[in-house]
Amino acid sequence: MITGNKAPGRPVYVADIPFENDRQMVLLDEFYSIAKRLHYRDIVALARAFGMTERTVYAWHYGERFPRYDIMIDVIEWAKRGKPMRKEYQKGPFFSML
Repeated sequence: MITGNKAPGRPVYVADIPFENDRQMVLLDEFYSIAKRLHYRDIVALARAFGMTERTVYAWHYGERFPRYDIMIDVIEWAKRGKPMRKEYQKGPFFSML
């Protein structure tokens, strides 16, 4: 076992990247501020749009977990557009009662 200073050798190169969580934190903060202001109608609409359970969207609402990056971006853009929703009927409309 060698004791003392490390043996001299070739220098190694390490990428000099400033690891800042600012980019991620801005995105997470924006998503969290949108998610905590969701109402029941918004939660149900998001769950149906993404094909997931309402409990999953409630977990976003309460800050228990966050979705994937692409879903997070979609929800942020959806909220910026004013939370548009379309009405889908379960059955075709009745034209006459024969």
